[in-house]
Amino acid sequence: MTTVPPSGDAKPAAEPPRPNKKKGNGKPAATPAATPAAAAAEPAAEATAAKPPGAAPVVTAAASAAAAVAPDGAAAEDMSMALPWAPRPVALDTTLPAYAGFDPWGLSERFDPRYLVEGEVKNGRAAMLGIVGMVVQEFWHLPGGPAFANPTPAGAWHDAPTALLWLIFFACGAAEVASYKGEFTYTKMMAFFDKNPARQGGTFGLDILGLLDRGEGAEREELAHRLRTSEIKHGRLAMIAAGGMILQSTLFHTPVVAQIIALTHGGGAA
Repeated sequence: MTTVPPSGDAKPAAEPPRPNKKKGNGKPAATPAATPAAAAAEPAAEATAAKPPGAAPVVTAAASAAAAVAPDGAAAEDMSMALPWAPRPVALDTTLPAYAGFDPWGLSERFDPRYLVEGEVKNGRAAMLGIVGMVVQEFWHLPGGPAFANPTPAGAWHDAPTALLWLIFFACGAAEVASYKGEFTYTKMMAFFDKNPARQGGTFGLDILGLLDRGEGAEREELAHRLRTSEIKHGRLAMIAAGGMILQSTLFHTPVVAQIIALTHGGGAA
């Protein structure tokens, strides 16, 4: 049988990989350092290999971080903190106290942010006072008979005399007008803020305990920013809680504290 010699273009078969040989110093050859991508992929590969058939996929921290990418290639700083899938509201200053980039209705593009900040602070303060009032009225009432004896928030509002409700309404309006020195329309409020920049953000100069007077310079500014952030966050929580307390007391015709006590004892409405 005649053997045909290989042509000149033919290449010899690839040799099998050989084990690393030791260098003259007796130590094995150094292995190239793994790249960050390979290092991040190793835990995911190990988790996948250890997963039994039919089990739910394992999501590692590296995979979660890789998946948390802004849509359409947008940078993370251009996305909202509160709604990571939506762009941040460009009209809002990121240095505002309690800034979270939450403006799903685009109000900051139609109104001056100073007006919106003022409104949020005031509504938050009213809600915090309202929470206290809803709890207090469940146990203590104004003298005057059945008109002031309803322990539920909505019921107390319904039973109160109409004249008293109008009195409260005008008192709130008078306080609002006085706080802007008579310039209480939207256009006049913006002019008022331009003339009184220190008045922005619900700053009425009311600091009975002197909490904002501690420290100097940057330390004082940082403390004021932290306290305002805390107030706004508590106000936001109070607005949500006030709505929930009014709703649950209306649905179950039960005061707030009585409803909580009934739930802790395994019952429904008291």
